[in-house]
Amino acid sequence: MNDKCLQILGEFIQDSKSIISVTLSSTGYKNYISDKGIEILAPYLANSESLEALSFKKQNNITDKSAPLFMEIIMKSNITKLDLSFTSISLPQILAIGNTLTIPTEKRETKISSLSKSAAKSS
Repeated sequence: MNDKCLQILGEFIQDSKSIISVTLSSTGYKNYISDKGIEILAPYLANSESLEALSFKKQNNITDKSAPLFMEIIMKSNITKLDLSFTSISLPQILAIGNTLTIPTEKRETKISSLSKSAAKSS
């Protein structure tokens, strides 16, 4: 899986009513998902009604640049678990993302606003 595949995956996740967990962790020595991939995937994750858990473990091309996107995804979804261990996101940003995860889902927004599918498709 690499950045180029993430729009198709995002559309599949968004359209699914039963996917509750997605793992895009790196199992080998190569890391294929980057900040660009998170930018592509973000609008679809934020629009998923069923998704509750995500893992990007060992994707070390994901950096602090993606932290605001992860926080927005959380605020516009039902995601309660997010594994970003062994990424290149700094500890302060990991803590900020973790704090966002503590916000109860019923107090989060339900519609996507600043992220847009058109932005992802134009990438």
